[in-house]
Amino acid sequence: MKKFLIIALISLYGLNLYSQDEPKVVVFNSSKSERKSSGVTNLLKFGMLEPFSGSFSVYYERVLTEKISAEIGLGLTINDYLNVALNDLDDLFGGSNGSQARLGQAFSLGVRYFPGLIPEDFYVAPEFRFKRYVSTQSYVEDGIDKTFNESKVLSVGRITFGYQYLVMDNIFWDFYGGFGIANVSQKELSVENIYDPETGLSETVYGPSESTGLVPKLHIGIKLGIGF
Repeated sequence: MKKFLIIALISLYGLNLYSQDEPKVVVFNSSKSERKSSGVTNLLKFGMLEPFSGSFSVYYERVLTEKISAEIGLGLTINDYLNVALNDLDDLFGGSNGSQARLGQAFSLGVRYFPGLIPEDFYVAPEFRFKRYVSTQSYVEDGIDKTFNESKVLSVGRITFGYQYLVMDNIFWDFYGGFGIANVSQKELSVENIYDPETGLSETVYGPSESTGLVPKLHIGIKLGIGF
């Protein structure tokens, strides 16, 4: 019982300190106090989990109205490490197939609706995201060293649900997740071994292979940002 009382007192003390730090507005003739917006209208953010998918982006969010903000992101891509790890672990760092990752581009644009305080509260956002991964495939054909430029392009329309949390001194955490549909266009080097029964020999034939399709996409992430 004594331990419970001590824990309860410590918890109440911590909650009291937190409530004192958080900005509030006192409404006269009311027994309740309301949260007050930080007044931040610009945020510069960095994706914390995106490097696992080989994407490195910087985001800028601008408050437009009392409920709406817009966010734009620009960045570079190297290699879709997460997708490669799930499908072909041997090729995670270039592997033995002669593929060399190169710099690609990333772009995103979204509009955010905050039913509560803006920009530190829950939000829902329709978004468009574009990512282009590129690599160079090296191979030998007829004794001649050759290269082939491969690419993978993702154009994603999605809905994101998130919560932007003000830590202190205009430092924000942005936790989010959602779902969408991605149009995936891929161009890669096709390798085919053709067997000739008359000679008993096999010939390796190289050529381009292109594919396009729609796939469902789930996403989660964390951004760390500073407001001003």
